[in-house]
Amino acid sequence: MLRKEKEELLVKIFQDPALFEREVLGIASSQERAEAMEFLAHKIVYKTYKEQLNFLHIKNFCDFELSVIESILFKELVHEFVSFCTEVLYLDKEEGYARVRQKENRVFLHAIAHRYFFEYAPLIYTQIAQSFIELILSLPHPQILSALVEDVLQSSLVKNQNLAAIHSFEQLYKRVRAAHNYKNTEMSKLQFKVAEIAKQLSQSPEDPQLLQNYKFLKKKLDALSSATLDQFDAAIKRLKDTMINAMQAQNK
Repeated sequence: MLRKEKEELLVKIFQDPALFEREVLGIASSQERAEAMEFLAHKIVYKTYKEQLNFLHIKNFCDFELSVIESILFKELVHEFVSFCTEVLYLDKEEGYARVRQKENRVFLHAIAHRYFFEYAPLIYTQIAQSFIELILSLPHPQILSALVEDVLQSSLVKNQNLAAIHSFEQLYKRVRAAHNYKNTEMSKLQFKVAEIAKQLSQSPEDPQLLQNYKFLKKKLDALSSATLDQFDAAIKRLKDTMINAMQAQNK
């Protein structure tokens, strides 16, 4: 691509959000956007900003900061644009950042970040709430209540909400542990069935019924493996939904 063509493309990219998504983010449909945001939500909470948003890594509840999410989305857009400049257009990284520093381009990116925040913040809240359930599961005993867990339970994320099925932390801990054990038991059963069919397939690789059963059970096992604990216990689901709704209300 000639320098003139690159320049024309860069000008157009910052005039058309759909073109920016297609060229820079590789997004061509609402379905692809939703999938990309789900991936990004997990990346933000479990990797790039885990010290601020992931309860498994937060040291103190005062470090938990929801208000940074929209600025995080802006930074991710900047990162993707600079990567596009260097990896696709073969421009210097500094030239990419220089484009972002232009006022009209920053306004453009902030508008996209704001739209993503408005539409997809619940995906991030879901990952945050999930990390809290994982924190509870990580505790070795219900009597060992960490200061962070206690602070969360006493915070506006949970306190005074309608969680009738949970009357104490010990009860919550037991439900989380029971859901975890149930999931592992069901996975072990499925893994055994998959292994049995795989063994039969090694002797009859063309058997259509065996192939169908193997694919069905493998798909079921994959789904179970990625299932979160709130899918096995209504009270855990209410806790998770309560936290998500509270974060949504706080960060409007």
